[in-house]
Amino acid sequence: MRLNYTVNQLEALERKLLPAPGLGLIILTTNQGIISLKEAEEKSIGGHSLCYIY
Repeated sequence: MRLNYTVNQLEALERKLLPAPGLGLIILTTNQGIISLKEAEEKSIGGHSLCYIY
């Protein structure tokens, strides 16, 4: 399911989708391409959740 998230919602997204903080990877589609959640936080951009892996 692809949902749109703003920069302020990225931490909540991580808590919602991953079993523990830092355990796993969330991939987002953004206006700057497909990037990880950590990269999106560093660049301060939001996007759509594409998938998550843990």
